[in-house]
Amino acid sequence: MKLVALSALSLSVGILACADSNKIDPSMRTAPPGACGEVETHVFGIYKSSGAIVDIHIDRPGKHNVVVSAHDSVKWRVSASNGAIIEEVYAVGYHTQSVAVPDGTRVIKDSHDDTGVSACGYAEGSENGCDSAKLLALADQTLHHVSSFHGCREGTAWTVGTDLATDSNCAAATSSVQYDSLAGCIAYMEGETSCGSDPGDGGGGSGSAGPVFL
Repeated sequence: MKLVALSALSLSVGILACADSNKIDPSMRTAPPGACGEVETHVFGIYKSSGAIVDIHIDRPGKHNVVVSAHDSVKWRVSASNGAIIEEVYAVGYHTQSVAVPDGTRVIKDSHDDTGVSACGYAEGSENGCDSAKLLALADQTLHHVSSFHGCREGTAWTVGTDLATDSNCAAATSSVQYDSLAGCIAYMEGETSCGSDPGDGGGGSGSAGPVFL
């Protein structure tokens, strides 16, 4: 797994520009549970899926929002363990996204095809019509201050660990570079908590993903 810090995004995206870019340590890869706020928001982006379903698994205790995004239509399956509670999932892409989530999780969906609101991003900057800066700004506006970003072109499996270290099959399965940024979490730890809206009152959920794609 190759990790690439997205320090350039700290200058161009509202949620990351909340932090002083000179203070962001691009070598930071982990943070203890709760360090990024009462509710953490994690963004996952790909261009398209090389498999039938893309799995997102949160194994980090606490409350979480998940944003999933792709250019092409993708079926996402979001699950949790180890005390993780998934409060909201935002699925957004150029084409329609489908998502299976734990019971009680609120789902929001946007796409160019369905609502006219779209964004996708999976790399540093813009590639193939996808812009990570636009995706992060939309995620921040729609849900909550973004804590982390993880992306690659065609990954199909992602796991966020207890310490926020995030693994994927990008390199092994698709020979794609994995891009990561914890700049939003760093911003929160530096006292910047006003960049996103307050989290909703979702009931939350945990355990295995449900069988229904919404």
